[in-house]
Amino acid sequence: MFGGAMASDDGYDRSVNTVYTCQLESDTTIHWESVKGPVVPASVQWPVGRHSHAITSIISDSPTLVMIGGEGNDEQLVNDSWLLNTSQYQWSKIVLPESVTGRHSHSLSSIMMSPDCVWLVVVGGEGAIEWKDVGRGYEQPFADYITDPNITMLIELGKN
Repeated sequence: MFGGAMASDDGYDRSVNTVYTCQLESDTTIHWESVKGPVVPASVQWPVGRHSHAITSIISDSPTLVMIGGEGNDEQLVNDSWLLNTSQYQWSKIVLPESVTGRHSHSLSSIMMSPDCVWLVVVGGEGAIEWKDVGRGYEQPFADYITDPNITMLIELGKN
């Protein structure tokens, strides 16, 4: 599990960038463990905190997670994509088109076409948040749903 939003002392939710793993120890016991906290050395690539992102797994010789998009603090799009090597818990940033990464609250699946080729299927979600006055000086966030032609995106990842 990566990221999410946690309540802070000032009453606002803050996006976090912690990775947790869980191990089923019995029918009734789950053990959660933090892999790495939100503070890492500058030399190590690590995604910024986010929520409303999508993650899927790629099952291969080296199991990997793919993470796309989401929202950071202040409800702004994070607009990036990452791979997490689950054997070593190392992140690497990957470049995908903004039409793929510029969304939140979307779905993500992977299809293994061959050992060297994976297709990612990104479906739906919402675009950038805009703050609009709803009266009496109060603003509320609004986002447009992603619809045709970019509601579903098919991306091919290949090994280099």
